[in-house]
Amino acid sequence: MADPYLDIDEFTAEYQGTLSDGEAITADRLLRVVSDGIRALKPDADLTAAQQVLFEVVRDEMAYGHLGPLSTFANTTSRREESGTFAQSATLVDDYLTPRHRRLLGLQVSATAAPRGSFTPGDY
Repeated sequence: MADPYLDIDEFTAEYQGTLSDGEAITADRLLRVVSDGIRALKPDADLTAAQQVLFEVVRDEMAYGHLGPLSTFANTTSRREESGTFAQSATLVDDYLTPRHRRLLGLQVSATAAPRGSFTPGDY
């Protein structure tokens, strides 16, 4: 594992909140794992873009935890009823990156192929 794009002190300063000891351990682990994931997808990623993506991914995971892949969620306290709908992006292998994150890193966003061909007039 290489050093993360942000260390725990930089993350905490930008997070603008205090982290408990357990949250700091979790955040530090996420910083390392997501940094390695970004490096695997885009080894030559722009440092500033990688830092922004890393911060947003870890911040969202810290805030939403297991609810992250859900696009909608409802919770009724009396008689305990919970429900959720998984987002389409939750079925992807690298589901922690949104299309916006992929654009920031310079990765292809569309899952469909772009049309290709040379249609010079008179060539067909």
